[in-house]
Amino acid sequence: MQRSLAQRARAAGDLCARDKADRRARRAHQRNHVTEALHALIWDAGQPTRDLDEADHHTNNLHERLDQLYRDEDDRIEDRPVGSVITGLACGLGLSDEWRRRAADWSDPPYPPPPTGTPAEVRERRRARLVELMQKSLDAISDRDKAASLQAGVEARLKEPDVEALIDAEPPAPAAARLCRSLGIDPYPFHEGPSEPDKPGTG
Repeated sequence: MQRSLAQRARAAGDLCARDKADRRARRAHQRNHVTEALHALIWDAGQPTRDLDEADHHTNNLHERLDQLYRDEDDRIEDRPVGSVITGLACGLGLSDEWRRRAADWSDPPYPPPPTGTPAEVRERRRARLVELMQKSLDAISDRDKAASLQAGVEARLKEPDVEALIDAEPPAPAAARLCRSLGIDPYPFHEGPSEPDKPGTG
């Protein structure tokens, strides 16, 4: 009987440990996703009125709020939709208008505002946005000869089979960042912003 109870206790302990590890992994993944999305809003090269001091101020506020938000492990924030987490922080940082314009690029479903149209139409819009972001990455390259030579590489890359799976698996901006890295170029808009946040599971 004692041996059976001990075995059950060990099994329960193992389950608890695995659950805690799974929660930490999901929490880290979500935090990296949220950080990456909000960095993109803060350092967006398409915001000409935002100076470096303002961007630095937003960035410092962002990291302070992230620390506060993720400090309490009893708050199961990792169970919330990532779009809702980003929306709340964007509002607090004064970036709600920017987030409304970029939500579909950065958030996993469900995200505000919800997509409209058939699944095929939504997918086609995501593909078009991915192509647009890849073109912006090329446009940001200062060496125009290099950009011209990379154009063919981008076009070929977009025709590879894994891209279709990537469109279904990732929102457009993370997908574009991954494709840019595979071509050895900086993804838009990080070429004018801070270094890209750590990837999920790297801390």
